[in-house]
Amino acid sequence: MEDRAFLRYALEQSFSRPIVDSAEGLSMQATDAHGYVFRDIRNRNVLDYVLPSSQIKKYFKPIDSDTRHVMGLYAEYDLYKHDVRENIVIPEDYAEVAAARKQYHLLSVNRQAAQKKRICARVIPAAFTEKMRELHPQYRLTMQNIEVFLNTHQEAVNLSLINDFAVAYRQIMRHFKPTHPLFWLNKKRMNYYINEAAQILKAACPLPEDFDETHRFIGENSRLFKKSALMCQENCRTLIAMVQKMAREPKLLDMVQILLADRQKYAEAFNAYRKEHQVSDVSKISTVRHGAQKLFECYAFLNYLNGVRFAFENKYLDECPESRQPALPTVSPQEEVKKVIKIVIESKKLTTNGSKIAQIYTQAFKDYTDALQTIAKIIQPA
Repeated sequence: MEDRAFLRYALEQSFSRPIVDSAEGLSMQATDAHGYVFRDIRNRNVLDYVLPSSQIKKYFKPIDSDTRHVMGLYAEYDLYKHDVRENIVIPEDYAEVAAARKQYHLLSVNRQAAQKKRICARVIPAAFTEKMRELHPQYRLTMQNIEVFLNTHQEAVNLSLINDFAVAYRQIMRHFKPTHPLFWLNKKRMNYYINEAAQILKAACPLPEDFDETHRFIGENSRLFKKSALMCQENCRTLIAMVQKMAREPKLLDMVQILLADRQKYAEAFNAYRKEHQVSDVSKISTVRHGAQKLFECYAFLNYLNGVRFAFENKYLDECPESRQPALPTVSPQEEVKKVIKIVIESKKLTTNGSKIAQIYTQAFKDYTDALQTIAKIIQPA
C-alpha cells in the first residue's frame, strides 16, 4: 500500500474506531445509528453526550489535508518503516525495560514503538497526552464540587430540570405538524412513549434496558421515510433521558405528564410548584447545570480524541504493510534502551505545523478550558 494511502487509512480508522478506556467513570458505547454515546457514570446531573457518525466523517477532510501537506510526516514514517523492517527487540527480562515502559508510556519498548510517537507528534500536539493525565482528576474534582453546590439548591434544580424538558419538548414538537406528514403520524407515539416512561419511573421502577428498541416509530423500515423516523427516535431518546433525571421526583413526573396533555395546565402547575417552594434562584442553577453539561461534553470529546491518538499509535500504525525480518534480539540492551528513550524525548519537541488535525485538538482543549473557567466562577466560594 502506498504511504499516503496507508496513513490516511490508519487515521480514518482511528477516528472511526477510537480506543477509549483511560478515563475512570466515563463509558463509551458505539451505536449503529448514532456514532458514540458517552456517559458520566458517576454524575447524575449530566445527560449523555452523543458524537454522531456524521460529525466523525467530517474529520476525514482534515485527514486528507494532513496526509497531503504536513511537513515531516513522511520522513518520520520512513524511519518507522526502517525500524519495522529491522525488527530489533529488547529482551523483556532486561531490568530497564519495565522502567522505560512505565516512564515513557510505551506498550512495548523498542525503536518501532518510540518512532510511532514521532509520527503522532506531527499531527497531534505532543503535549496532549500529558495534559490529559492532568485533566482527569481536575474534571472529577470540579464535578464533585458542582454536585455539592447543586445539592444545596434542590428545589431550584427540580424547576430547572422540568423547565429544560419543557423547552426541549416544545422545540421538538414544532416538527410534529400536519405539514410534516410522517412526524404528524408519529406524534401520538412520541407522547405515548414519554408518558409511559414517566409512569414507570413514578412507580419507582427503572426503565427497561431495551426501552428504546421496543418503542419504534412509523417509517423505520421505509427507505423514503427512514431518516425522519430515526429523527423521531433520537428526539424521543433525548426527551426520555431528561425525564429519567427526574426519576426521584414524582411531582416533576406529574408535570411532565400534564405538559403532554395541556400546556396551559402545565404552566399553572409550574408556577404553583415555584410558589409553594419559594424558589427564586432558578436562573443561576440552570446556568450551573448547563455549564456542567457543557464541561462534560468537552471532557468526553477530549477523551474521544485521546482514544483516536491511542488507536492510531498503538493499533493502526502496527498494520504498516512493510515486510518484517524475524525478531532480532539486540546485542546491546542498554544502548538500545537509550536509543528508544532518545526517540521518545525528541518526539515531545516536534511541532504540528500545518496540521488541521492538530487544530481540532487545540480547539477542543480551549473549549474545555473555557467551560471550566465559566463554571468555576459560579460555584467557587466568594
